[in-house]
Amino acid sequence: MSEEDHSNEDDNYSQSDDKFEKTEIVVHKKLVKSEVNALGKKGLRVLNDAYDSTSGARGGGDHLNPPLVAPATLLVNDESRNQHRQWTMSLVEINEGMYLKKGWYFFAYDHGLKVGDTVTIERTLVMQNSEVLDTIYDITFKRAEESSSGSN
Repeated sequence: MSEEDHSNEDDNYSQSDDKFEKTEIVVHKKLVKSEVNALGKKGLRVLNDAYDSTSGARGGGDHLNPPLVAPATLLVNDESRNQHRQWTMSLVEINEGMYLKKGWYFFAYDHGLKVGDTVTIERTLVMQNSEVLDTIYDITFKRAEESSSGSN
């Protein structure tokens, strides 16, 4: 029986060796007025159907593998303010591309984001062989003043 238990432990160990993570940038852009103003109807533009010059994405997310698919609900990790918080944001498709809507404006308001601030959303895929086991989204931002000051 102990030999069988040892065999199972070896199987689990070899399976965990096959796991790996793949991180991709979903969006990296400077915010515009409609993306920080709750009156803007669309939300944060993530992808554009033709060419998104703000993130370098082509054709609705062809740079992501697997591509984003809307509608979807994303749980986005926020590590700012030395605390962990998870925001629920809805990903929707509107004529011109994909947008984060529900939850995005609460995040932007809570952090006091303004026009010119830069937002980055990264997606980490936890994979085993070619199967996606988990998807993790992380969001960071940089204030426009920090970028233009030339120091810290």
